Amino acid sequence: MKKLRIFLVTFCWILTLEVILIDLGVRSDWGVWGKYVVALVFAALWTFLFQRRLQRERAS
Repeated sequence: MKKLRIFLVTFCWILTLEVILIDLGVRSDWGVWGKYVVALVFAALWTFLFQRRLQRERAS
């Protein structure tokens, strides 16, 4: 269940960042793979920060 939640959060971040990057015009400048690499890096970072926040709230 925890892995499913992490996957869903990451997937939502990827979709959100993909839309933002397309709006900024990154797709035409960096190509398809550059856009996905940037989206995956940001998604991993935000998912990690989100999970740490949840762990801190549970510990309190």
